[in-house]
Amino acid sequence: MSDARRHTCGNKTIHAPFHALLALITLLLPAVLAAEPIIYGTELNSASTDGSGDIFAIDLGGSPTATLVYDASENPVGQGQFDGAAYDFANDRLYFGVLNQGSTTLNFLNGGALTVVTSTRTDVLNGAFYEQAYYYAIGSSAPGGDELVRLPVNADGVGNAFTSLQVLRELIYDFGDIAISCEGVLYGSALASDDRGPVGVEFLSIDLEGELRWNTIATGPVEDGTLQLAFGEDGVLYATRTATGEFFTVDTDSGALTSIGSTPGTLQFTDLASSQSCPPPPPPPPPPPEDVVVDIEINPGRDPGCFRLNGRGAVRAAVLGSLDFDVSAVDPATLTLGAMPVKTRRNGMPLCAFEDASGDFANYPAGGPDGYMDLVCKYLDDPELWSPVDEDTVAITGSLLDGTALSGEGEYCLKPARPDKSKKSRKSRKSKKSDKSKKSDKSKKSDKSKKSDKSKKSEKSKKSDKSKKSDKSKKSRKKSG
Repeated sequence: MSDARRHTCGNKTIHAPFHALLALITLLLPAVLAAEPIIYGTELNSASTDGSGDIFAIDLGGSPTATLVYDASENPVGQGQFDGAAYDFANDRLYFGVLNQGSTTLNFLNGGALTVVTSTRTDVLNGAFYEQAYYYAIGSSAPGGDELVRLPVNADGVGNAFTSLQVLRELIYDFGDIAISCEGVLYGSALASDDRGPVGVEFLSIDLEGELRWNTIATGPVEDGTLQLAFGEDGVLYATRTATGEFFTVDTDSGALTSIGSTPGTLQFTDLASSQSCPPPPPPPPPPPEDVVVDIEINPGRDPGCFRLNGRGAVRAAVLGSLDFDVSAVDPATLTLGAMPVKTRRNGMPLCAFEDASGDFANYPAGGPDGYMDLVCKYLDDPELWSPVDEDTVAITGSLLDGTALSGEGEYCLKPARPDKSKKSRKSRKSKKSDKSKKSDKSKKSDKSKKSDKSKKSEKSKKSDKSKKSDKSKKSRKKSG
């Protein structure tokens, strides 16, 4: 951007739509056009230039040539300097601003018609178009240098919701132009300054899909001036210097310039517009699928579905199939019943089976299955995990094989816990052992008592025999004496 771009121009009018020009070139040179880069430029408004302020299609396939696509001799949007050129390839709209004494009218050309997009009190300079939005830099009059602005446009190409992008930077930038690649990288050429004044001309970039921070690619002397930038149909970044009219190719990695010459008559351009055809942005991701609500049945085949919860065995429950729901789409490993997981076999597979388990079983066997396959699983009987919805309702939750969440609620009832037979059995065995021990002790005592009695009798008998013998001996001695 140079000060010369601020000069006014005379009245202009539409001469020929630029898309018609491209159609003509396509007709005449069908084999060449696809490979030839075309960009657009707003001509420098200068009293020394015939037809100043017009818009040209610039062919950079060889030596640069320019063809008029908009004659602004009777401009219906008022007098002013043309700038801020940007091209919306998908909708064949060429945007440009008309600057007039501190205000700008943003317009676009389409099918030979001129449409006013919006008006703003700020200068619309350095335009570019990317994913249904027009980007521009306000200009050096903004505090702190150029401010990057985004203006989304609707299907009709108009809009008025300006958004200033807060870009991180270390210096003050006064931009010459910007251009945006199909990958969403914005390149810019700017005069960089610090608190003491200009420090150089920088070639910069921003990743619009990442962190908004100016990254310096290359720096040149101030006297080189800033560049006007645009991507051609071939994806190459092209540039021109307004002061000289010379065109270049730009290496986006290094910022290196390669001269490709000037247009006949050395036309000078205040701004360039890219013409590359970018693929449409990918559609937004589909909204996450809504949870699938299923019917369930506890202890299918029994009415009501009652069970005992005692930490042993399993609880049987079914996800029910229907005309609208195929249970083969369920991932059994994800299912829980009241937060209790599905039991697994030794091979780690869920303990589930497909069977027609639901139907009118209230009057069984008069009723019967409903004809739709159900998914019947055995769930871990774990009172500590058990978490029903309420005292009458329990939920099965999980997901389908595609990850879609599923849930279903059903009625249940808890049977009273059975007495613990194992405890009774242990108590009975203990009691029997005690009785046996008591009997054994009693028997031992009885035997001991018997032995004692026998011993006493034996001692008594011995004493009696001894006494008898003693009496007999006394009698014998008495008789002999």
